[in-house]
Amino acid sequence: MPFMKRTFRYIAVPAAALTLSLTALSSASADADNSDEGDGASLPDLGTASASNSDWGDSTVTVNQLVQSDNGGYTSLTWTVHDQGGNKIRVSNFRNTVFPYGAQGLTPANGVALLDTDNEIRFYPSKDDEGECLCSGPRTPRDYATTVPENGEATYWAAFDLPEGLSSVDIEIPGFQPVTNVPVG
Repeated sequence: MPFMKRTFRYIAVPAAALTLSLTALSSASADADNSDEGDGASLPDLGTASASNSDWGDSTVTVNQLVQSDNGGYTSLTWTVHDQGGNKIRVSNFRNTVFPYGAQGLTPANGVALLDTDNEIRFYPSKDDEGECLCSGPRTPRDYATTVPENGEATYWAAFDLPEGLSSVDIEIPGFQPVTNVPVG
């Protein structure tokens, strides 16, 4: 039975996050006025920040969406890391080194935080009942990028539990300057 529970968790949680993210991206991209000439793909740009990690040079991070479910609580964040100069940016660089997640504490994207500056509250990604981060990691789809392609980009996600009525947050992604005043949609 634990196998079934674990299998369900690895399928249901990413599926729910993907559904919410795709719904948000499809409605948000209709309003976005930016498109990628190369492959026709388009993601919204809610804010961009430069690297604070000096090893990453001119690399940037773009917040693509931050959307809360209709009845509050569950909030999905999607962001894209843009490598400028072949800096070998790994998703493990986004790990939270203070609060371990999961049995081994090795979930890569669990260091991303949302900051409610008005109330001075920091939100880290949600955990499932086994302590695993509800965020990008090696247990997500096969095309998951553990390293951002040289001079390319990779998109990641994380789920949070935000209170209703929060209109904007600052987003902290380790290795980058904060993306400030991002609206909660």
